[in-house]
Amino acid sequence: MSYPPQGGYGHQEPDPYQQGQYGQPDPYGQASGAPYQHPMSGAPASPAGQPGYGQPAYSQPAYGQPAYGQPAYGQFAQGVPPPPGERPQLVTVAGFLILGMVAMMFATGVLGMVAIRSELSFAGVNAVQGFIYILMAAGYTALSIGVQRGREGARITAFVLFGLGLLCSPFSIISNTSETVALVYEPWYPSVGTILSVVNILLIIATIIMLANRESASWFKANSAARKAGVIR
Repeated sequence: MSYPPQGGYGHQEPDPYQQGQYGQPDPYGQASGAPYQHPMSGAPASPAGQPGYGQPAYSQPAYGQPAYGQPAYGQFAQGVPPPPGERPQLVTVAGFLILGMVAMMFATGVLGMVAIRSELSFAGVNAVQGFIYILMAAGYTALSIGVQRGREGARITAFVLFGLGLLCSPFSIISNTSETVALVYEPWYPSVGTILSVVNILLIIATIIMLANRESASWFKANSAARKAGVIR
């Protein structure tokens, strides 16, 4: 005995290779207009706004390009000062001139001890004078290092210290020609002492001019700003 086909006469089984018509449900439960599936792998295409297979979850910057919000190579973030650059030659020379003043101090001290008349004894005075020269030499050496490193404080200290030195220099020259010096030191010392004082004054003037130069001033300001921002130490 034969049975009628399920669903009654006139009912047709859905074609498995035929998609549903527009507006009609898919016979296998897949709605018309669903994302296209690859015929071989069956992998669904990515919906709108979602990355496809093998694509990154977010856009990557191109090779050699900075990431979003990051400054490009060779540039600095907004508000961060760049490094101060190469040290001006005038600042380097000024630092060596300060060391030249240290040499002048030792020369003056040594010549002063040698030029004292043999019949006089100033051992205590020479010891104190030598100690003062050593302290001044150490201070001037530290000042020279600070200047060549671009320390604004060292530059200001140099202006104050050398300014006071210029104010006192006339008294130093006058004292070399005084009668007291003529009695205590050998006859040749007043002339040598005066020459050393004049050379020291010239060194001070040259150092002040070099540190006050516009290029030098800009470099010291750039160093100060870079240190405050942590760009350099």
